[in-house]
Amino acid sequence: KRLLTAEPDYRPALKTLALLQSRRKDYRSASETLQKLLLLDPRDPEVWLYFGDVALFTGDRPAAWTAWQKVGELDAATEEMRRRARTRLELYQSGQLPAEAVSSR
Repeated sequence: KRLLTAEPDYRPALKTLALLQSRRKDYRSASETLQKLLLLDPRDPEVWLYFGDVALFTGDRPAAWTAWQKVGELDAATEEMRRRARTRLELYQSGQLPAEAVSSR
C-alpha cells in the first residue's frame, strides 16, 4: 500500500493487491482494483482472466463471461491463458462452474 501511495498506477503492485483482496474474499475491492488495471491497460489478458473470476464471485455472471471471452481476443494472451479462459467458458456453459473451482484452473 505504501508503494501505491507513492505511485498509484504501478501495475505490478495493483495486481498483487487485487490477488490479496481476492484471497481475503474482498471481491468488491478486488473488482475495483482490477477495473483500475483495465483502465490503465485494457489489453492485459491476465487482468481480464482475474476480472472474470472476481465477477463470478460477486455474482455478475454476464461480466465473467464477457471477461473470459475477451482473453481469447487479445494478441498478448498466451496459449495457457487462452486455455484457462476456454475452460472457464466451457464450465460456465455447462452450468458446472462452482466458484471454488475457478482459482484452481
